[in-house]
Amino acid sequence: MKIASALHLKSSFQARYVIRPYSITLDRELLFLLVYSIYSFTAVLSSSLFAFASVLSSLVMYASCGVLVFLWFLQKQFDTKRILLHIIIVVVMCLAVLTTGRKNLLLFSLFIINAGAVDVNKIARTSIVATFSATCLVILSCKAGVLPDRVYYHEGALAHSLGFSYYGSYPYIIMFNMLAYLYVRKKLHWVEIIAFVLLNNYIYYNSTLRLTYYLSLFVVLLYVVMIKMDFVTLNRKLYRRLSLLVFPGFFLFTIIGSLKYNSQRRWWRELNDLLSGRLYLSKIAFQRYHVKPFGQFIETNNMINGRIVTTNYFYIDSGYIYAILGYGLVFTLLLLAVYSFLIHYSCRTNDKKLFVWLLSLAIFTVVNNVWVSVHYNCLLLMLMPFLNDASLRLQKKLQEVIKFATKT
Repeated sequence: MKIASALHLKSSFQARYVIRPYSITLDRELLFLLVYSIYSFTAVLSSSLFAFASVLSSLVMYASCGVLVFLWFLQKQFDTKRILLHIIIVVVMCLAVLTTGRKNLLLFSLFIINAGAVDVNKIARTSIVATFSATCLVILSCKAGVLPDRVYYHEGALAHSLGFSYYGSYPYIIMFNMLAYLYVRKKLHWVEIIAFVLLNNYIYYNSTLRLTYYLSLFVVLLYVVMIKMDFVTLNRKLYRRLSLLVFPGFFLFTIIGSLKYNSQRRWWRELNDLLSGRLYLSKIAFQRYHVKPFGQFIETNNMINGRIVTTNYFYIDSGYIYAILGYGLVFTLLLLAVYSFLIHYSCRTNDKKLFVWLLSLAIFTVVNNVWVSVHYNCLLLMLMPFLNDASLRLQKKLQEVIKFATKT
């Protein structure tokens, strides 16, 4: 009886307390967002006057590449089409790295191919928190006297760098923070809109950058008309078709305008002045460099010891011009295809917030090269999640068609 009772107690204990083998489970989404936040934070610091920032940013970039490669192999399912797309993105980016020397392009490709299982709203929120906090850290450090405030004479006024290496750094970050914030907010109140306008005025007062100032005001106006007033429905056939022409249209406008620019004609000079001299510099770029399939290294001459050069100044600001000459024809066509898909997706799903963001980027890329950077412009990281969603929508439609056909 005692033996039987002991055996019963043992079996009862084993049933209640099952000892399982020790295992570690990794949350791919959480790890991705952690890596992305650290990289974005240090990427903003690298454009500041912190002495350690560039070294820290380089270390974080290499470490992030290693973690993202590891994350890619943790995928539960390996779809042939998806892997092929991943390979194309990485190969094209790597070729651009070899020709331009921009190593961060490899990291960008790894971020893009690993973002498929991540919620796009979490990506946007992470970008906002990381880049805005880093920007505030730099500006507050400058106000506290830790970092110097470089002062430039720009368009008849004094432009302050506020702790950054250049006075044009923080206006771009703040503008894209605003776009990302508009995207993640379900409903924006008038108080927030007024706060955006006041912040935009403060940024313009310190930086004197009118391009970001007017584009930010345009973004606010577009948001009020399209979203606050619900004036436009995007998922109509006409808008879906026109959306495919947005990025190629602005691309061709920039290319043709640069090639046809003639300083002898008044209206060309006025357009060039409106774009802060971009047409003139882009025309010089086409005279010095030719379009190549896989790009080339572009030698610039714009800054020496924190000061803008006064002789032989040369810099390609336009993202469209730098892409076709620097990254190459193949890279540019892939980039145009990606952004055309994204803006078409925004119309098909009637996502007005995403459309405002993409349209603003298409316009801004005429004058600045930010459409490849992912730390404060995370739109490229939304490619894989939206592709997955579009694929599911297509499968659902096919199933409905097949179901309807079998019934009839």
